[in-house]
Amino acid sequence: MNKFFFGRMSEREQKQIEQILKSPVAQEIKRSAEAETLAERIELVKRLKDAPAKHAKAVALASQELQKAQARVDKANAELIAANGDLGMKMQLSGGAQTIQGREVAIVERELMETCDARVWSFITHLDQIAENIRGDVYSLIQLNPGVDCLGITNKARAAVFAARTQVAKLMFEARSRDEITGILRGIATDLAPRLADVQFTAPVVFNESVAAPPDWSLRNMPMAEEAGALQ
Repeated sequence: MNKFFFGRMSEREQKQIEQILKSPVAQEIKRSAEAETLAERIELVKRLKDAPAKHAKAVALASQELQKAQARVDKANAELIAANGDLGMKMQLSGGAQTIQGREVAIVERELMETCDARVWSFITHLDQIAENIRGDVYSLIQLNPGVDCLGITNKARAAVFAARTQVAKLMFEARSRDEITGILRGIATDLAPRLADVQFTAPVVFNESVAAPPDWSLRNMPMAEEAGALQ
């Protein structure tokens, strides 16, 4: 992870990320990437078949934490709306009428944040799809290309994708403006694009279209790709 990510994170948050990287699933992937023989890779791939279930449990726990964070954000927004509404109701106009301008401003601000959150989640969904495509390709690649370090190559790409996704989910709760969210996506896309571009096979790779299509790790169709500078 580059300075763009850690520059916005507290020491506690960095330790949380490090704990994720020490999880059984992450360690299993690391061992797979370091396997020296085809037999070792095949054995590790068999063990990795159980990884999705373990990963699903970890994701469920992470989802619960995200929901709690969202609940806190919603509560804070509700309090802000109420406070602004009370202030607005106390403002007297020339005819003695009352205004709810404060409440209206708060509602507009919330709608803006919901729009930004939707764009961020669209970005995350695209990252998830890239990672899922990579995970599905690895088994076919190993089967069709004995001797090629397909597992290590795909895990390298997946690690970059999951690192980006983790940071998007973390940062979206800290952003409070459209410009800030645009900046976050620009930094992540700019960082991720060269990582995937660096993934190169060390030997010719044969793709059987009836079994698997060539991996598509491109950011070209990612939401906001042009805005984020991923294609520059």
